[in-house]
Amino acid sequence: MTDPHNPGAADLPSAVRVIADGYAFSGPALELGAATEGATAFPAARVRIPLGVLNRHGLVAGATGTGKTKTLQLIAEQLSAQGVPVFLADIKGDVSGIAAPGTPGDRVTARAAEVGQQWTPQGCPTEFYALGGQGTGEAVVTVLSERGAPTPVAATRLRAPQSLMGPLEPAALRAAVDGSPLAPRYRDAIDRESAFEKLAARPRRGRSRWRSPARRRGVDRRPGRRRRAGCWARCCATRP
Repeated sequence: MTDPHNPGAADLPSAVRVIADGYAFSGPALELGAATEGATAFPAARVRIPLGVLNRHGLVAGATGTGKTKTLQLIAEQLSAQGVPVFLADIKGDVSGIAAPGTPGDRVTARAAEVGQQWTPQGCPTEFYALGGQGTGEAVVTVLSERGAPTPVAATRLRAPQSLMGPLEPAALRAAVDGSPLAPRYRDAIDRESAFEKLAARPRRGRSRWRSPARRRGVDRRPGRRRRAGCWARCCATRP
């Protein structure tokens, strides 16, 4: 199968043509680049992701320096251009540059031409969040659910004077804890005696002389012994 919208795919090597056929579809899509064989890029073998399947899970894998972060940046930029909001948990700020237009250069221009794309500097509308109120940006928080799993991050709204953006003073924290209706139940630590401690405190006894109920009744359960053990012993003692 050959993409009718990409007539140059017919002249590709067999291995690259397989890649081109796998991405032969029409409709809105994100352009991620082109297939390569060795050091040669083939612009006719475009690598694309349909916009309609981006509500699924995906994995970008590769060694260090192979372009994982740039791939995520390409996806975020093109989703923004399509009007789709994107939330990125970017702890190190690797993709924060999408907020401002890039700087043109010969390397960028040559790379874009190599994969058959036209690169134009353009920034994306970006809003920065700061987890826990640390750093620059709007504060977002996450808490543990009833099952112990983190909840999705949510924006935090300050409600003065009840709210405070920053660590709480120890005295204020203690006053809030003491004023809680649950304070009488959870304020004082209780170290109850465990079952292990109770067993360890018992004096050690000798070997147990426990016998099964059948043995206590005098019933011999060995094969061929159907009589009571006491009767069998008396019969054997009276035999000549």
